[in-house]
Amino acid sequence: MVQARLSNAANFSVTLADTGLVNAEAQDESQGNVVLVFPAPVTARYLRVDLTDGAAPYMDIGLLVAGQLWRLQRGTAYGIREGRVMLDRRDRNPYTGAEFPVPAIVNPRMATFTLPALSVAEARNQHRDMLRRLGAARDTLWIAELSDSLAERNRRAIWGAVNAPGDEASASRDSFPFTARAVGMVERV
Repeated sequence: MVQARLSNAANFSVTLADTGLVNAEAQDESQGNVVLVFPAPVTARYLRVDLTDGAAPYMDIGLLVAGQLWRLQRGTAYGIREGRVMLDRRDRNPYTGAEFPVPAIVNPRMATFTLPALSVAEARNQHRDMLRRLGAARDTLWIAELSDSLAERNRRAIWGAVNAPGDEASASRDSFPFTARAVGMVERV
């Protein structure tokens, strides 16, 4: 079981937000848990995560990341493409036609989508700051839909690079008040 609590910096015993107990996910399909805590506005805070499983002799915490949630004012466009990048191989002998299938260790999940209506503030401030902080070396978490159930959010959320090395990471001014950005994410495995 996982429980995340957000506490005030001045008094750690004051809880600002609490997820309650949620079932932990450890399957490769889910890639762990994505737990959302929506805090009250505070300038400094602590995040406390409680992991409890009386039957387990040990627990594996692969990655624990806490960060800000960039929630867009107008949301993403319709037509999000989700799937997997197939890295399996199927070599064929050109003389005999025999095939030699070799499954990949993992076929990472991927998603491509467009942010079609970023406001001037989102494009110039928030998006610019995200590009500066992340670059192509750091990862971010993409959550397709906040209203999904916890299990579905775990299956759809992708932890990976939002910018590729050597590619342009820019937003285009398609219409007067709005800016657009196309994003392609591949899961970090």
